[in-house]
Amino acid sequence: LSIENALKLPRSIDLSDSIANAVRDADYISINIPYIKGEGGTHGIIGKAIVENFKSGAVLLNFARGELVDSEALKDHLDTNDGRYISDFPDDVLWNHENSVILPHLGASTGEAEDAAAAMAAETIRDFLETGTIRNSVNFPPTSLTAAPENSIRFTIVTKNTPGMLAHISEVFAQDDLNILQQINQSRGEVVYNV
Repeated sequence: LSIENALKLPRSIDLSDSIANAVRDADYISINIPYIKGEGGTHGIIGKAIVENFKSGAVLLNFARGELVDSEALKDHLDTNDGRYISDFPDDVLWNHENSVILPHLGASTGEAEDAAAAMAAETIRDFLETGTIRNSVNFPPTSLTAAPENSIRFTIVTKNTPGMLAHISEVFAQDDLNILQQINQSRGEVVYNV
């Protein structure tokens, strides 16, 4: 942040002298920095020393790069502080954590693609949140859905691609006397997306 741009910030914004101080009282923390390898880089910049300063219930939003976050340190926080991690960069440590929300990743990080992808990304995420449709994802299968039937609720479930999982999902709904009006099941490698 340049001095010129800092002077343009609203007076209501509190400035911090470190990342640890910046996250201390934050309800939501958004990572908006590039990934830089090597000494002095940003690999694991959100590590144990930073995560220890998250307050209970803090939500970390990471749509920059997965390598910016120390997954083990964040897992410890999620296990004990009821926080949340929302990202489009799944990894083995946080993929199945009950406090992680993993969204489809668009893979549009080149300089030339960023401008054109901004509107598409917003529309794609909106479609996913409103209907469950997945387009242009690099880690989820493409899935096209129409609007949900009237007076119904749509569930999305992501699982590993293992035999019998679809039957298990149907059994869980049946145990609570819930009827399935529509169902779609798509896979991409190890990932299965059910709506």
